[in-house]
Amino acid sequence: CLYGPLADLKGSLISNGANINGQVENSVIDRDVVIEDGVTVKNSIIMNGVVIKNGAHIENAIIDKATKIVHPVDIKGFENSPAYIKSYHII
Repeated sequence: CLYGPLADLKGSLISNGANINGQVENSVIDRDVVIEDGVTVKNSIIMNGVVIKNGAHIENAIIDKATKIVHPVDIKGFENSPAYIKSYHII
């Protein structure tokens, strides 16, 4: 795992090969995930090969493999009904 100088991790499980520069809280991050500076991930599962660019806010969500989030978007689900983004999507 690579943690940038601004990485902020709390209560999360991070797999080998992840590159974290943003804020991750109570989440599971799979291998080869890139989370850039300015990204917030809370209570979520981020699958293998996902790239999340600056400005995205993700909460109560499952982001499936190889998805690219390249715009500053808010993806927010509910605790009992998480948002789901299918694999290989570009947002």
